Amino acid sequence: MLSIYCLIAAALPAWRNLPRPGEQLENILRAGLRAPDHGTLQPWRFFIIADDGRERFSQLLEKGAREAARMRRE
Repeated sequence: MLSIYCLIAAALPAWRNLPRPGEQLENILRAGLRAPDHGTLQPWRFFIIADDGRERFSQLLEKGAREAARMRRE
C-alpha cells in the first residue's frame, strides 16, 4: 500500500526530497484505520516505504510488470 506521501511524490517530482511528514502521516493512517468498510470488516494494512526502499520497491514493480506483460504475450 502506498502512503499519501508516495502518491504525491510520484505525481510531483519536486516533493520527492522533502522530509517525511511523520506525525501528519501517522494521523492520516490512524484516520484510515477508522474508515468504514461497509460491513466487510477486513483488516487494513499500511506499508510505509521510505528512502532506499522506494527505489527497490520501484524496481520490483517494474520487474513484475515486465513479467506480467511477457506472460500475456505467450
